[in-house]
Amino acid sequence: MNDIDEISPMDYFIAMEESQTQSIRSLRQAAAALRARRRAQGMTQKQLAETTGTAQSTISDIETGV
Repeated sequence: MNDIDEISPMDYFIAMEESQTQSIRSLRQAAAALRARRRAQGMTQKQLAETTGTAQSTISDIETGV
């Protein structure tokens, strides 16, 4: 298991707080920030993928740290 396969609620909260005021310093924080901002916009992974011209699986991989 990779250390960024799952993001705990606390890591998610920390990433949200830090992404608004500080640089993201780990893949875990980047993944949490991407997921949080996507969800804040009310977007599904599929919608974000279509918007950015990538596959939904790529968005999923990024968010899970694959």
